[in-house]
This record gives sequence, structure tokens and C-alpha cells, in this order.
Amino acid sequence: MKQTVIFFSLLLALSLQVQAQNQQRAAFDSIRIERWKAFNKERMAALRNYANAVSLAWSEFKGEPAMQEPEEEQVLPVLIDGNGAETESVWDYVKKLFRKKGKKEPRKAKVKPVEGNGDALSIGKQLPSGPTPPEAKPLFEISEVPPQVQRPNDYMAYNLFGLSCKIRIGENCRVQLRGLQPQDVAGAMKVFEMPQFANMLFDCLQEKKRHRLSDWAYFLMLQKITDSFYGENTNEAALVLSYLYSQSGYKMRLVHDDSRLMMLAACAYNIYGKDFTFADYPDLSLRYYLLDGRRLPTTIYVCNAKWPKESSLSLRLTAEQAFVLSKAPVRTIRSRKNPDFAFTVTSNKNYIDFYNTYPSASFGDNYMTRWQMYAETPLEEGIRAQLYPAMREKLQGMSEVESVRQLLWWTQGCIDDQMTNSQPEYFQYAYDESVWGDDRPFFGEETLFYPWCDCEDRAILFSHLVRELVGLDVALVHYPGHLATAVAFTEPVKGDYYIAGDGRHFTVCDPTIIGGDIGMTMNIVENKPATLMLLKRD
Repeated sequence: MKQTVIFFSLLLALSLQVQAQNQQRAAFDSIRIERWKAFNKERMAALRNYANAVSLAWSEFKGEPAMQEPEEEQVLPVLIDGNGAETESVWDYVKKLFRKKGKKEPRKAKVKPVEGNGDALSIGKQLPSGPTPPEAKPLFEISEVPPQVQRPNDYMAYNLFGLSCKIRIGENCRVQLRGLQPQDVAGAMKVFEMPQFANMLFDCLQEKKRHRLSDWAYFLMLQKITDSFYGENTNEAALVLSYLYSQSGYKMRLVHDDSRLMMLAACAYNIYGKDFTFADYPDLSLRYYLLDGRRLPTTIYVCNAKWPKESSLSLRLTAEQAFVLSKAPVRTIRSRKNPDFAFTVTSNKNYIDFYNTYPSASFGDNYMTRWQMYAETPLEEGIRAQLYPAMREKLQGMSEVESVRQLLWWTQGCIDDQMTNSQPEYFQYAYDESVWGDDRPFFGEETLFYPWCDCEDRAILFSHLVRELVGLDVALVHYPGHLATAVAFTEPVKGDYYIAGDGRHFTVCDPTIIGGDIGMTMNIVENKPATLMLLKRD
């Protein structure tokens, strides 16, 4: 009898506990639904106001052809033999290797030997490291739609550089765009008021946060989703892309040419190779780019409707993105001057594929920022984990001058007859035009992956190594047709140098003088004012 009483008492207590939990859950769901309704009321009002503006605010503009990168006359690399003398026979080989029909011969460069403490070279312009643009934030604190309000769609997975980005999308997310008249576009936008589009946007922003996607990677993700579901380069895909992109906080403008609807993204950078227009007349300071690679017609019609708190696309990569590891072939890279200074590395092919999509750009009228963006993008953690412990072990006990010397020799590589070797043991020099057809700067990981690299690629990688492994400040040094580096040593060092605005000496370290030493400069550039850009520490 006593046991029966205890059993029923426990059963009653459990029932009361379950009832209390259900009441709490119901109360929570009720609050969640009320919050969603309040949020959605604000959201729908904003969408309707924007659609009303879309029905009216269109103007005729001119489509501008893509900007081309400034063309510079190349400077040949310099090869130093074991005794520190220039090897003259290399020039015939290099000219034959890189000669291109209709192009001027590269300028031959000789090296001035290091004598005494070197000379103070002339700085034409000194540029500080550029600012990091503000992060775009969603226009609303977007909430997931409660299941009680709308039956959610199933998740669809989209592969982005190995990442599985799962977004809820279904047939109730289709749009009907009957034409390209302002009323047609505005009318089609009414579908965005539906809860399923809030869920779609919520999922996109969650994936951006979860995978730490940059602005550029996030744009690629949105483009992949809309092209896959609505059809590549269709008017419907452009319309939904504009919704997801603008509601994520980015500045865009819709345009059409009577047959195609397109979304142009605002960017404060000068993006090369992408058609654009100036959509904020009379303000012509901001360009709007067609980022999918298509051409813009000469005459286009731009929707001038705006969202509050819009942010331009940033091309800075300030945080490491969580791309899935896909191992590239293992590569061992040696120093020509010190073969024992050798390291084995395998790149993440997904990172390489992402970098292959990255548009070349500069900020404002400052062409140096083009290389700055590459040099100030931290090396991927997997690369650092492979290289840095082994490099630190080799550099242990060395002075900062000797440490920089070893890193300089390693990045200088060589010029030899192994150009057919897909995994050479040294960094091998090649002009971008010979390999890619036009100028193509590398991120540090790309220099470690591809068989060939040029002056700017070596300078960028070398700047990472010195800043992270030796802890010294580095400046990129731009001469006409050539990019090198200079290092702010804290101990005495011989060689040519630049005096920065704060009085520090930045000693020339040129990764394109193959086999050269700290402080060596090419005669062809030594008397010309150089542009220096100080880099942030990694």
C-alpha cells in the first residue's frame, strides 16, 4: 500500500512538472510569435515603402566599360652567382622565356653592391596602411519565422568552396516578373513580404556568420543560391539576389536594359575587369559594379531607390574563412643559397579556388592598395601551422638580420630550366602575362601553391614571414615596373635604406634579386623616387 502511494505521488509530480513545462513552452512560443509579428510589421512596411520607390525612381544612365589595370614596363629579375657577381648569361634565357609578341623588351636590371652602410634612397610618397571599412549589418535584426506562423521549407544544400551552406527554399519562394517596367518590378517584390523569404534571409546570414564569410564570399554564396534555384543570370535570380543582398546591409542598385534585369553592387574600390556605372548622380564618387562578369550596355536604366544604412562591398579579407580542407599536392620548397632551409607544405585547394575568383582592385587613386590588400590578408591557419614551427626552429638563435636574410634567400628562389616541373623545389620567376595573360597578384598561399611567381608575389609572401616570424615592420616598395620590400631593423645593418616619416630606417630587401643580400638595390631603380606603403602587423 505504501509503495502504491509513493508511485502515484511520483506520477502526479511528474505530470505537474510536464504540465508546467508545457505552459512555459506555450508562453515562450506566444512571446516569440508576438515578437515576430511586431518585427514583421516593421519589415513589411519597409519593403512596401521600397517597392513604392521602385515603381517611380528610375533614371537613364551610361554603362561604363571595365577599368583596365595600369600597364607597367617590367623589370627583369637579377641573378647573383655564388661570389656575389651578376650572371650575365641569364638575360638571354629570361628574354627568350618571357618575350611576348608586340611587347617591349623587359628592362634589364643590374645590382649595386652593398658598400658600407649604404645610401639613403629617395621616397617619392609614403603611404600609411589603409583603414578597414566598416562591416555591413542587416537592415533589420532578422528573426527566424516561428513554425506556428509558417510551415518552413526544406533545407537545400549549396557547396561553396567545400562548405555545405543549407538554406530553406521551396516552390513558395518562386517570383513572377512579368516585365521590366517599374510597376512590374515593384509588383514582383510583394512576394518578399512572405515569411518564407524571412527564413531564407535568416539562413543566409547564419551561414555567413557560421563560416566567417567575407563580403566577397558572401556575395558568391548569394549568387550561387539564386542562380541555382531561379536560373543563371535570369531576371528572377537578379531580383531575389537584390533582396537578399540589400537586406543583409549591402548597397546595391537594380538596373535593366529593356531585356535584362541586373543587380549592381556598390564598392569604394576600383575593381578592374568589371563593368560599372555611377548611379548616385550628381555624386560620382561611388561606382556600382556588375560583378557576374557580363557586359553592361551603353544605355541602362537605374533604380535610384535606396535603403537606409547601406554599406558598400568591402574587398578586405580581415578574418580567416572556415573553408573545408581539400589538400593540394605536397610541395617542398628550398632556399637556393641554403638548401638545408627547406620546408614542406600542402595548400588548401578550396582557398586557392576562392582566391581565383577574387577581383583585382585598388582603393581610390592609390594603386599601392592593390598589393596592400594581399599583403595584409593573414596567411591561412593551416599554412601557418605547417610552416611557422619548422621555420622558427631553423631560425632559432639567429639575429634578426640573419633571420631576415634566410627568409629573403628562401623567397628569392631561382631561375633555371625546370619550368616544366609542376612542383619545383624553388620559387621560380615568371611574368604574369606569360602564365595568366595579364597581371595577377598572389595571396601568400597562392605563391606557395603555383609553380611560378613574380616580384609582387615574392614581396607579399616575404612581408608575411618577416612580420610574423621576426616581428619587424615591413613596407612594400614600388618602383616603376617593380615591387620590393624594406624592413625596419632594430639592430645595425648594412645596405641601402629609406627614411620613413617617423625617422626609422627601412632597409631594402628585394626578393627578385635572386641570390642577393639585404640592402641590395637594382641600379635601374636606385635613383628614382619610390612609393612606400607601411603594412600592418599580421
